[in-house]
Amino acid sequence: MLTIVIPTYWKRKESLPGKPEDLVFDHPTALDGEDTLTRTLESLTKIKDDFSVVVITATVNHEIDEEVEERVAQIIRPFRESYRIMQFAESDLRFIRRRMSELSLRPEDISLEGYSSIRNCQLLIPSILGTEIISAIDDDEIVEPDFVRQAGAYVGKQLDGKTADGIGGRYFYEWGNYRVKEPKDARATLNVFGRKHALQNDSYELFDSREGRIVETSIVLGGNMVFSKKLFQAVPFDPLVTRGEDIDYLINSRIMGYNWMLDKELKIYHYPPACNPSHKLQEDIIRFIYEKRKIELSAELDGFNEVSVEELKPYPGEYFTERLEQDALTALAQREGLSGDEPFYLSPEATIEAAHHRAELASEYYEFISRWRELVKKLGADSQSVEYLRGCFNK
Repeated sequence: MLTIVIPTYWKRKESLPGKPEDLVFDHPTALDGEDTLTRTLESLTKIKDDFSVVVITATVNHEIDEEVEERVAQIIRPFRESYRIMQFAESDLRFIRRRMSELSLRPEDISLEGYSSIRNCQLLIPSILGTEIISAIDDDEIVEPDFVRQAGAYVGKQLDGKTADGIGGRYFYEWGNYRVKEPKDARATLNVFGRKHALQNDSYELFDSREGRIVETSIVLGGNMVFSKKLFQAVPFDPLVTRGEDIDYLINSRIMGYNWMLDKELKIYHYPPACNPSHKLQEDIIRFIYEKRKIELSAELDGFNEVSVEELKPYPGEYFTERLEQDALTALAQREGLSGDEPFYLSPEATIEAAHHRAELASEYYEFISRWRELVKKLGADSQSVEYLRGCFNK
């Protein structure tokens, strides 16, 4: 059985100001705004193959949990006639956490706060329900009628002597292809943060040069990832990674001895709303410095595979070199469009300090792996959790 999992992110009504404690997502839907989820679910109605859908609902603040849960319930209700669909929201998380406590697991290991934690719910809920394959897409995408057949075609299979534990697909954008738009000076600067989109496109060109439909990759995209059961039960997303959690998951998989491959023909149409690039820059710097340390630990700790920076180049490997911090300071100093009353943005020096603090915690992921495997096993065997989640398809 294949399960399509779709996270959906929500904020307060447009007329209401945000609060400093609100979670930061790239482009959450306003509670009274036009949603993108409906269009995604509508595209799934054209699929004739068998599949189930789990919608994971996240909010910027628990104050609006109930309102958002009801809004999402209204959105998905009409689609129950076309395929099996359920919502997993904060109220459902409370039940699962209660069962975790009763099973001597750590409830705080699972949450709907932050991209990686939400992605872990994407893996956990279908796993409890007994799915064999998870296809992760996003709520600002459209799929083609053959998507389920394509998604399940190669995952878990032996290809050229390697198991395709995970399969990544491509995003096609409104400009007609899968290359990202490069700023005009992206190839004129030596700063890796200024070259980000150029490095991504260089990687895509490298993948294109590799013969065949299924090729090795250093990039996966969170809105078009396919996970085998063997993979999602063994490898979690890293809760300390606040963005770029998709490529971080590829790194984690390699550390644990699992492979990701690119399917050149597994495509999805991606229509992301605009978001603030300055916010992305700060979070990118923190996660790259953190990931650099996590990769170093893969060589220092027993029982894990050493990941080579070279095998991750051009993207993201170019970020794990010695020039990372100096390029980060330069890029931060050149940020544009920040207002003086933005409490979220740190100074360049404070950002590097925050990144170093995060990097000191890199070993925690290696400890989290064993807890993930235990909770997946125990909750999958827990009849109360299974029956509760099965009942969510009928809400």
